Amino acid sequence: MPIVRFPALMKFYVDNQSEFPVAGATVTELLDNMVARYPALKPHLFETGGNLRRHQYFCKWHSSA
Repeated sequence: MPIVRFPALMKFYVDNQSEFPVAGATVTELLDNMVARYPALKPHLFETGGNLRRHQYFCKWHSSA
């Protein structure tokens, strides 16, 4: 399951967590599940028309452990 990390300024919207797992096989599923779990995130992640805001950053890390 993917781990989502949030910067300190955004932790307020996710119950003060800096990281947490969110189910999703695609980025779209992950975002849908995250907004369903934390609805206050939606205006910070998406523009009014539903497009992802330009300042969002997604990357994939692999652990060698």
